[in-house]
Amino acid sequence: MGDDTVSVIDTATHAVTTTIEVGDQPQGVAITPDGTRAYITKQDRGTVSVIDTATNTVATTPIPVGLMPWGAAITPDGTRAYITNQYSDTVSVIGIGIETPSTSWGSFAGSRRNPGNSSVATVS
Repeated sequence: MGDDTVSVIDTATHAVTTTIEVGDQPQGVAITPDGTRAYITKQDRGTVSVIDTATNTVATTPIPVGLMPWGAAITPDGTRAYITNQYSDTVSVIGIGIETPSTSWGSFAGSRRNPGNSSVATVS
């Protein structure tokens, strides 16, 4: 997190094989079921970076989400990424394969301070 990088580790040797610059404070990571993309939350910027795992490069422009994105999860069919945004009290939904800032599918909003106050944004 402090180095603003993601390390790729060989699971057989436990050695770092490459380091990828992703920008301010990477926090969470989720890998698509086919292993071709890694979604990296960047808590200080409110964005998600997508890494192409074949080339170990950042594949898209950072995708804006909510404030302080923390965790990431990918649906089992690999079509959507869900990003938790700690300070926005939202979950952003990103369409996998169409990862541009204009194609984030929306957010579900709620409140950790007031669980009874929640709403759902339209997701298309």
